[in-house]
Amino acid sequence: MKRQHYEIYNHRRVWRAACCNIDMLDRDYEGDFMEKPYFALAGMVLVFFAFEGYLNWLGELLFPDIWRNERAFFSAKNKPYVGTIGKLRYLGERLELSSFDVNSRPWKTVVELQDYRHGVAHPKSERDDRMVDDYSLPDGPAQYVGRLEAKATFENAKSCRDDVEEVVNLFHAQCLKLYPEKTPTAKPFSGLLAFSSTER
Repeated sequence: MKRQHYEIYNHRRVWRAACCNIDMLDRDYEGDFMEKPYFALAGMVLVFFAFEGYLNWLGELLFPDIWRNERAFFSAKNKPYVGTIGKLRYLGERLELSSFDVNSRPWKTVVELQDYRHGVAHPKSERDDRMVDDYSLPDGPAQYVGRLEAKATFENAKSCRDDVEEVVNLFHAQCLKLYPEKTPTAKPFSGLLAFSSTER
């Protein structure tokens, strides 16, 4: 019996799933055209999940002591390092990235994407009133479009994917520069999905 060590890069798998959903929006889709926003919604949420996964992978690699107590360290008690954006901030500071500005792209996109992810993960009904003046159409006035659906477009999904990839590439390049011995892969989201090694 021999011991085998393996690692599966799940953030890459989730990234591929995100890209598959977003790529569906740019193809001729034979199904109901009304279904296209669902590919965008799924793609954007999966982009954020892949981003979270990458930050956790990187954090475990570079700062294992912090990530061993990840939930406690990135809790509401430890401002400004709260949640996923707190992890982003923490890693950005440790990697000496000074361009972290949540008011401009690509950073702003990441913050907005987190809000969107929360809206999908914890969906609540939307209620309001509106004035309508045209009931002469066969189907009545135009259907109200909710917050989640309004954001679920090809343009938004593509921009989320591109901006998150830009942020992750920036982190990874800095990681390769400062911690080359700890960074096993040249690219964060492409390449091997897993590897294994067996003792001789």
